[in-house]
Amino acid sequence: AGSPGEQLSRRCVLLLKAALKPDVWPHLCEPKLAWLDKVFATADSNAAACANACTALELLVFLLTVLRRDQALVALKPLQRGLAACVASNNAKIVRLTHNLLAKLTALFPTEPTGVAQVSKYEELETLYACVSKYAFEGLATYEKSAPGNAATALHGPLMMLKACCSSNPGYIDRLVLPLMRVLHRMVKDHVSS
Repeated sequence: AGSPGEQLSRRCVLLLKAALKPDVWPHLCEPKLAWLDKVFATADSNAAACANACTALELLVFLLTVLRRDQALVALKPLQRGLAACVASNNAKIVRLTHNLLAKLTALFPTEPTGVAQVSKYEELETLYACVSKYAFEGLATYEKSAPGNAATALHGPLMMLKACCSSNPGYIDRLVLPLMRVLHRMVKDHVSS
């Protein structure tokens, strides 16, 4: 069930979700979320920070369902550095929740126009999307160069972020086909030799 602080956080989030329903709060609201950047940036520092970051990621996914697109972009812009830390986290729960957020984000705000090799057309998310792309590429490259049998677990994060980006834009994988094929070749080679 978690610590008392974690339980309180969850209860506050549930109350916030109830209050933000359009039938309860019909007026436009402008949530100020910049403070979450620090919560995300320190997610891997200790168990309490991890729990707070997980709650904040769940809240952000919910907010994407109730905020207008322009509101969401404004709210997300100051969070890119912290979210980038969540992208690169080694904690499985943070990776899963970041995957959920990224899948929802890329569905609402595609990483790039289909078939065009350029940076995101959403300036507010440019840093985050560039970080995700770099993290996936470097994660695949690191696995490919690692000692046999050592780094299979290190692939979890990069593959989850890649999966999130590809869920709404299958063409996203085109830029990473060669490194991905080398990783698959390496995995087969390691499996056959073990």
